[in-house]
Amino acid sequence: MKAVSKILALSLVWLLALAPAASAQEELSGPLSLEQCIDYALQNNQMIKATEIDKEMANADVKVIRADGLPQVNATASVANNFIIPRVFVPADAFGGGGGAPSDETVALEFGTDFNGDAGISVTQMIFDGSFFVGLQAARTYKELSEKNNIKTRIDVAAAVTKAYYSVLINKELYQLYEDEYRRVQRLHRDVTKMYEQGFSERIDVQRLQVQVNNIATDLKRIGNTLNISYQLLKFQMGLPDSQRIELAGDMGSISPELQIEVYDDFDYGKRIEYSQLQTNQALAQLDLKNNKVKYIPSLNLFMNLGWNTGTNEFSQVFNFDNWVSSGTLGMRLNVPIFDGLRKSYMIQKNKLQIQQIDLYFDQMRNQIDNEISQARAALEVNVENMESQKSNMEMAAEIYEVTIRKYQEGVGTNLEVLDALREKRAAENNYFAAIYDAIIAKVDYDKATGSLYNP
Repeated sequence: MKAVSKILALSLVWLLALAPAASAQEELSGPLSLEQCIDYALQNNQMIKATEIDKEMANADVKVIRADGLPQVNATASVANNFIIPRVFVPADAFGGGGGAPSDETVALEFGTDFNGDAGISVTQMIFDGSFFVGLQAARTYKELSEKNNIKTRIDVAAAVTKAYYSVLINKELYQLYEDEYRRVQRLHRDVTKMYEQGFSERIDVQRLQVQVNNIATDLKRIGNTLNISYQLLKFQMGLPDSQRIELAGDMGSISPELQIEVYDDFDYGKRIEYSQLQTNQALAQLDLKNNKVKYIPSLNLFMNLGWNTGTNEFSQVFNFDNWVSSGTLGMRLNVPIFDGLRKSYMIQKNKLQIQQIDLYFDQMRNQIDNEISQARAALEVNVENMESQKSNMEMAAEIYEVTIRKYQEGVGTNLEVLDALREKRAAENNYFAAIYDAIIAKVDYDKATGSLYNP
């Protein structure tokens, strides 16, 4: 049962590795193909939905920055009670009525009213600001990065669904094989029991077969449990509730054609979404550098202020708008950066280092991709060859078992030969299904390494 345990263990790893999937939003009916399972998962997986929200948030960021370039309009209004009216000191003879007061003597005079009212509207329009235009470019590039993150998540989900889908097919086929084997061994046990009752067999032969019946029954339960877990895992990745039953359209005959190896003589690294993500990060770093450079350029804004105000000693008169007077200004404001303690210079130095670092990441990424493709291709070739070899072994073991059964029934073979042939047959079956599973995993990893697993 090592092969079954291996499939179960890897299935549990997938279950823990991928983020939770959302509950289903639609019903599925009929046998499902792999493509249908993937399509459904791409619509219902929770992590994909989360990255879809990231895309919407990035799009909102673009609109936020774009709004900074539109007219900014603000309105204000206030009413104040000057319960202590401000006083201003002036020379005593300032208004010619000092009565001979010394020239150095001052008096405090109240200037103001008990109540003041103010209202105004201000409008500011950006004429030129280099940081705004660079920021708008950066926001759009970040939106592009969020879209690529979404694609990366879709690829991961497609890989997980593919592995879970074939895990179900393999475990289903193995379960059916063990069911048939269980019935055959039961029949053989009944036949040997009758032979024992008639004196043509020994009791130990019956007991040995009973042990095999018990062992296969135990294995059948384990495989059935593994099959149920495989179904649960597939539904989990697809975003289906565990209570919903599904049926798959594929079978073991649909697996081998999927294991063809495509050779890439001149691989395009851009097919790997991780490489494309790094390109977008490089563009963001270059835009950050550009933004810090344009901060040396002056910015120019147009502004207009329109206001009204009033003053009165009676609160009720504040709202008598006939007493309000208006004022207005229109102008342009130029902001010229002169010295900021070399802050921008240091930021530019940092940006250049970041770009150099990303260039190194490109070299590392290309080497990593080459290594992944090489290893995945070698693993796929080995596992496909092993699968074919194990298939041949399984067929020969089944033939040997049939011959051994006939010999035993004809009285020219022994019970021990039957049991040995049965054990070899079961071992060959387990090895074959484990080899299929390894080949499927290797194929998915190879397609993912070459960027051909999922094309949005």
